[in-house]
Amino acid sequence: MGVMGSITHCADVCLAAVVPSARVSGIGIDIEPATPLGRSLWPLVLCAEEIARLESAAEAELLAKSIFVAKEAAFKAQYGKSRTVFGFDGLRIDWSGDQFEAVFIRDIACFQKGASVLGRYCVVDGKSLAVVVM
Repeated sequence: MGVMGSITHCADVCLAAVVPSARVSGIGIDIEPATPLGRSLWPLVLCAEEIARLESAAEAELLAKSIFVAKEAAFKAQYGKSRTVFGFDGLRIDWSGDQFEAVFIRDIACFQKGASVLGRYCVVDGKSLAVVVM
C-alpha cells in the first residue's frame, strides 16, 4: 500500500502526517509561530489582491503570517500531484472562518488558473497551523 505525507517544524515543534495514497491525491501541513509577518516581506509572500485586503484589516501582520502558513500547506499538498515547484505568486488565499481556499492564480502543471484546494487553519499554543488534504 502506498502512502504520502507531509512534515513541518519550527523551533520547538515537529509534526508529520501520513495518509494512504489510494485515498487522497495530496496532503500538506505547515506550522509557524503565530507572530506578525513584517510588511517588508509582504511583496515576497502575498499577491496584490491579498495585500489590498490586508491594508485595512485589523491585525494585518498576523493575518499575513496566516496566509504564509496556508500557502505553505497548499504548496506541499499540490506537489504530490503536480510535482512542480513554484513561488508564493502562484496562489491566493481566501478565508472563511477557520477554513481557507488556496486558488491558483496562474496555470501550474495539472492545475489550471482558478482551480483551488481547501484547507483548515487554527492557532494552537501560540502556533499557526494549516492543513490541506486533497
